[in-house]
Amino acid sequence: MVQSEEKIHIALCFADPDGVYSRYVLAEIAQIISHTKKRLMFHLIHDSTLSKSSEQSIKQYVVQRDAEVDFYDISDQPEFEKMKNGTLYRLFLPRLLTSLHKVVYLDADVFVMKDIDELWKVDVNNYTLAAVRDVQETRSMLRTLRYYKGQALNYDDYFNAGVLIMNLDAIRAKCDLPQEYLSYIQRFPHTMLLDQDFLNCKFGKTTKLLPIQFNFIAHDLSDLTEEVAKKQVIVHIAGFYKAWNCRNPFVIEYFCKYYAENFPEENRIENLCHYMSFLPMQHVKKMQLNQALIEMYKSREKRSLISLKCILKGILNDSTYEKVSQLMTSIRLRILYSFYYCYIRK
Repeated sequence: MVQSEEKIHIALCFADPDGVYSRYVLAEIAQIISHTKKRLMFHLIHDSTLSKSSEQSIKQYVVQRDAEVDFYDISDQPEFEKMKNGTLYRLFLPRLLTSLHKVVYLDADVFVMKDIDELWKVDVNNYTLAAVRDVQETRSMLRTLRYYKGQALNYDDYFNAGVLIMNLDAIRAKCDLPQEYLSYIQRFPHTMLLDQDFLNCKFGKTTKLLPIQFNFIAHDLSDLTEEVAKKQVIVHIAGFYKAWNCRNPFVIEYFCKYYAENFPEENRIENLCHYMSFLPMQHVKKMQLNQALIEMYKSREKRSLISLKCILKGILNDSTYEKVSQLMTSIRLRILYSFYYCYIRK
């Protein structure tokens, strides 16, 4: 089947156990529609946690704006039980979208700032993927970890998988991604970034590297300004904070502008004000000691580290605590991936 060049195909993948993530997805869809002139076709990959009411809300919103959407429940896929993680659902795209030659995949924590056609029209005929290099900090860290030495990664060109153009024909010709991923994870059970590591390992040599404006990674939201953001096609909110729990006025305003599309027009302002009243609480929850204590009891391996973080949070301000916390996490990862997973728990 010939893929229409007049229609842009966008894929988003997610789980929605508490009904919150589907609202972030609708907000992202609203951004894409508002900036894009060509006709859009959305492909939403989800599991059984997506409610019928949430599905209907998204469908109604998309159709009313002269776009199209299809939903794909992957709960019946044979590999699903071993891949019950929303980020892994993108690996099913070549298998599900059998009539398409290519698709643009987006994480749900991105801001679309310009016409998505700028990304769609990139030629990937001679490649399996197109993506943007990950930030220098990530590439440098992976390079120093002994656990990654056997993965044959190209650390200079290691890419971030939050924004991808997938040449579905080329991928299908090479392998079945879910099966290939399960084989990979058997060999590298402790790999840190899951399918991002896998995609880099599998397709690193056949990925077209894109300019940074197609996936501008904002790790530190305190430094992201409206002037910088508007120069990008896509801004990726990939750091410690997300748009829904940060304190950057521009980020909150841009996010809420499109998040408001979740509510009926007749009571939109009232509902949006109610939602925004919880944003400070979400920020505090991200920082506070109670959340750290909850995390501590989830993982035995993290208990000592989290206990120390609790003490530091009590004596440091938020900015200093965040920097110290990130440093401690970096040290922990080096211990795990250069010693523990290499020699103790292989």
